[in-house]
Formats: sequence, structure tokens, C-alpha cells
Amino acid sequence: MISLQLSKLLSGVKLVNAGKIHDIEITGLEVDSRKVTPGCLFVCIRGMTQDGHEYIGQALSSGAAAVLCEYIPENAPDAAVYALCEDMPAALGTVCASMYGNPLEKLDLVGVTGTKGKTSTTYYISAIMNSTGAKTGLIGTNGAFIGNKPIDIPYQTSSTPDILELYRILAEISDNGAKHAVMEATSHGLVQRRMEGITFKLGVFTNITRDHLDYHKTFENYIRAKALLFRQCELGLINRDAKYVGELLETVTIPVKYFGIGKGDGYFADDVELLPDGVRFKVYIKGRKQSFSLGVPGKFTVYNALAAIAAASELGVPADAIAEGLNAIKGVPGRFESIPNNRGISVIVDYAHTPDSLENIITAVREFTTGKVITLFGCGGDRDRGKRPQMGKIVGELSDFCVVTSDNPRNEKPQDIIYDILPGIKETNAAFTVEPDRKRAIETAINTAKPGDTVILAGKGHEPYMEFENRRREPFDDKVEARKVLDGGVADAPNA
Repeated sequence: MISLQLSKLLSGVKLVNAGKIHDIEITGLEVDSRKVTPGCLFVCIRGMTQDGHEYIGQALSSGAAAVLCEYIPENAPDAAVYALCEDMPAALGTVCASMYGNPLEKLDLVGVTGTKGKTSTTYYISAIMNSTGAKTGLIGTNGAFIGNKPIDIPYQTSSTPDILELYRILAEISDNGAKHAVMEATSHGLVQRRMEGITFKLGVFTNITRDHLDYHKTFENYIRAKALLFRQCELGLINRDAKYVGELLETVTIPVKYFGIGKGDGYFADDVELLPDGVRFKVYIKGRKQSFSLGVPGKFTVYNALAAIAAASELGVPADAIAEGLNAIKGVPGRFESIPNNRGISVIVDYAHTPDSLENIITAVREFTTGKVITLFGCGGDRDRGKRPQMGKIVGELSDFCVVTSDNPRNEKPQDIIYDILPGIKETNAAFTVEPDRKRAIETAINTAKPGDTVILAGKGHEPYMEFENRRREPFDDKVEARKVLDGGVADAPNA
């Protein structure tokens, strides 16, 4: 990162005290007072639980050269250099762009939002672009990458990083010669303005179903949160077949193009084949019918692939090159990920943690399973309780056997979460067992399976941890635990 004069760094920021700023050299930006180094501009962010203004003294003691804030607390040192603004998210976006050399002037950025499919779609877009030789950055749930090279993120708590970290990543992507980047744009990130001031070349909408109502409170608020992305895009790519797409489009004023299955103007699939080992379909692109295939089963895969096809095409990739890049994709970590074994059973690890995503994954598994479908799942603590019985009912209706267990209980007791799930399962009269210990639950699910059966380990996907009270995380990986069992672990047979 280059150093800048404070006046240049704040150029474009609407300041309350613009005439009183001393021009000094700034060598970095920081929003965490514990990470301040000499020469930094300390930026005071007011979050949900903490207010950065309370830590001005600590930041100055650590060598902060100046403070960007919305107000000056009574106990703050008088001699410090303060820059006062009225809109901190807007100010921070402007400051980050200046400090990191305006990386978006060199990058075409694609943002993907939706309840499901964000990670897979961003992965597919990145893989297609990289396959053409166009080095592409990727930012999302599974981390950040330039091509296939990981970018170090000290501690990622969200699929959408805060804007300071986001600009650092975008600058690194740009400095390494990439011309494109694709990122997940979450509803939390949009509402919290973590992408403030960023312009996206393309905005992609995959779908919307019930999720995150613990935060957004109402489904209408959730839809409006997703729609915020399209205020920052040049072109929207919208799933025409998604529920509530009409409500989303009510506030969208930019040009849009559509994708879906059937007939339509845009990117639409026909001759769709849902196969045990993947999907095949055809799409008219610029007047020519192109065949596509992807080795990930399920109808939802077609929609994720269509979103990626539409984005790559709008970025100038020819249809045959898109098809070649898509065909080479072997899957996304933690998304419909198969665990090889010699037991004659299928073991699938997937991130599905909403009613709709569970329905999609179990339905897709049904298409190739000759025996029984055994589904292990739980619900996250401190999250929307209303979806818990819904998830239980869906799993009970679609599975032959259910294993109800723990999934990131956070500040709740696993047993309490399970009690919320059980009424939905009992409504279906499905066979089930309860095992709060997820490790033993995985043993039970796998060791219950017979040749021809499929075991779905749902909810954790790529996550290498279990989250408990006060954000405490302990190592735990469904894939690792599944492999241990498949290599000879033993569990007691469950009682239905």
C-alpha cells in the first residue's frame, strides 16, 4: 500500500471540518484499534455491538496519525487530528479506493447474490474465466483466490468481507494482473454497506427463499436487502424462474437480462437432462445453440450453470469456450461433494441449511439412489427458529431415515434446537434418531447405510469448525469425520 497525504486521501469525502485538516502523511488504514500501527488513519466504525469511537484513545496511543470519525467523544485527546464526516460507510469506501489505488478501474467485478447458489455460481464463473487464460479473482465463502492461488485472509467471518479487507483483496487481485473478479454479495454485507461505493460490471441474482430472518426480521426486508446490489451494477442477470423475482425487480432500475429453463429472451436452457453424474442441456447464445455439461447432479446445478454462462458471455467469452470451461469443473468444496469409499454407498457433504436447499439436495440424490436416502442435519443456533420445524418436515417427507444432530449451536443448547426441529419430523411419521454429538451422528448415519444407499451430511459443507457460545470455534470437519468412519469407525445401531 502506498502512503498518501491526508488531504488527498480524503478528497471526495464530505467532511464537516474540511477547513481544519492538517496535511500529514498517512501510511495505512485501520478500523480495529488493536491493529493500529504508527502513521495509520484510524476509522471509527459503529457496529452492532461496539462503537469504534470509544477506542480513539487506544488507537492514538498506538501511533494513529489521524482519526476519521462521525463525532469526537468527550474523553478523546484534544491535540489529535480529527476528520469529521456525516456518512461513515460512504467516507470509508472513498478512502479505501484512494488508499488502494482504485483497483476497480482495472477490474470488471461481478457480484452474485441470492439465498442459494452464490458460492457455486461464483466458483463456476471464476473457473470458466480462468480456463480461457483470463486470470480472475474470487471472493466468497470458501476464501479468496487469484486463479487457483489462495489469498491470505487473517480471519474471515463472512462471505462478504468488510470494505477495508475487500479493497485490500481487490488491490492484490489487480496487482497480480487479473482483469476480472467475482464475489458473493450477501444480504448482511449489502445492508451493512460493506460494498459501499463499489460499482459492479454485472450483478447476478440466483434465487431467494426464507433465510436470515433473525437479522432481517421480515421476508420483505430480506428481498429488499438482496435488491440493493442492483443499485450498484451496470447490468443485472436475473433468474426468471425464481420465486419472488417480481418483488425483487420492483426496485431495480438498471437494464436486466434473464436466464432460466424453457423459452425466453436471454440465456435459457432446453433439452435438459438430469443424470446421476451431472447435467446436460443446450442454450441459444447469439443465435447459435451450444451444448453444455457439468458433472454435478441436480436441477439447481442447471440454474447455477446458467448464471455462470450468462456472466461469462456478458464478459465476452465465446460460447464454445464457456462450454469447455464448464465441462472441466469437478465440483465446489462442500457443495454436493462426494466422499469416495469402498462400501457401495454414496456419501454426500453439502452446505444445505435452509428448507429449500435441503429439498433440492435430497431431490437431486433421489434421482440416482437405488436404495435408501439417509439425511443427517441440524439447525444453527441464534438463527431463525421458524425454519427449524420446516426443515424437519422436508427432511422427514423426502428421506427414508433422518439423523437429527447439532450444527453450530452458538449460544443455544443443541437439545433446545433439536426440540424445535422434531415437531416437523414427527408430522411426517418418518423414521429418525437423535444424536446431539455430531461426530457420533455421522458414525450412525454412515454405519446405518447399506450398499445402494446415499447418506447426506447437510449443513456444514466446507466449514472446518463447530461454533459454540461467544463465537468460540473448535475444529470439526464433516468430510474428515466421514472419512474416519468409512475407514473403519463403528457406532451403535440407532433406534428409529
